[in-house]
Amino acid sequence: MNKLTKISTYPVLKDDDHLLQITGSRGGIRVYKRPGSKQPLWSVTTILHSSVAKPALAPWSNKQGRLAVEETLAPHVDKVLTREVLDRALEYAQKRPRETSTVAADVGSVIHDLVSAYIITGKAPHPEMLQANPLVLTAWQSFREFERDYEPMWIASEFACFSQHWGYAGSVDALAKIDGKYAVIDFKTGAGLYPEYAMQAAAYSNALSTPLMIHERADPMEWEPWEEIVPYVIRLGKESQEYEARAVTHPDTALEGFLSALRMWQTLGISSLSKTAQKEIREHLELPEQLPVLW
Repeated sequence: MNKLTKISTYPVLKDDDHLLQITGSRGGIRVYKRPGSKQPLWSVTTILHSSVAKPALAPWSNKQGRLAVEETLAPHVDKVLTREVLDRALEYAQKRPRETSTVAADVGSVIHDLVSAYIITGKAPHPEMLQANPLVLTAWQSFREFERDYEPMWIASEFACFSQHWGYAGSVDALAKIDGKYAVIDFKTGAGLYPEYAMQAAAYSNALSTPLMIHERADPMEWEPWEEIVPYVIRLGKESQEYEARAVTHPDTALEGFLSALRMWQTLGISSLSKTAQKEIREHLELPEQLPVLW
């Protein structure tokens, strides 16, 4: 069964501006739509996840497997190695990358929720909530360090943006003013910053350009989006208190990269959806009866 979630947009240009987020029964596909519309607005993260290679993923997964084998077999060094122990090590090696990734995603989800609540209410989380998990506490301290250094004027958090023209949508972590310009911020809690993160932030910024211009009541002829809006990606350390803040210095190039990924998704991603996923999507949206094929 599909999960439908109502997500407010920002800025609100008319009463009850929102998108409907549609998540497939197994959570593998995410797509948005405007109320009353049948046009799919494909998720920015789904597009990038499906279309952009992740060369660091294979070595990381390999490392997790080696660690699993070492942890399982280390107590048996200089002892008889039984088939049961070996099978247990191999089974753990297979499971560990997914388990580690799930734990990291859970920490990321918690810190996103805490930061969002703080931006909206201005109230820091209760100390007990932070102390329950040392990784969350460290990530929160990293966020506060970023805030002290950059002094953002927070505007909004966790809202939807979309491009009707290009047919994509996504959820923005935070919007602020930094040095007098709009800062479209995406928070990360992983070990590094990767090119697709710049594409993601640029896609959000592009989608927000027109509504922000209208909100500002600016003259379209004088509104230069990349002079008014700066995409940021902020990595919050959770192993140690530190952060890495990067402004996307070539947002036009990052946006072109994202649009290339979008075209790749439209050619390969949609047609590769399972029959079940296509059926689920068609319950809410219109897809071409004849999807793109290459053969």
